[in-house]
Amino acid sequence: MGEDYYLATLDGRYLSTEVAGGFTGRVIGVYATAGTVHVDWFDYEGARSD
Repeated sequence: MGEDYYLATLDGRYLSTEVAGGFTGRVIGVYATAGTVHVDWFDYEGARSD
């Protein structure tokens, strides 16, 4: 279909209960700060930790 774009990485440990204290989940999504955005598809694939 289209092209895949690598947007960012983050260390998920900083969102864990042990580090953040009381945080129990993670949320990821698409949002716009201005104007109108049309999103046909959003897909997430977690990276493997080596």
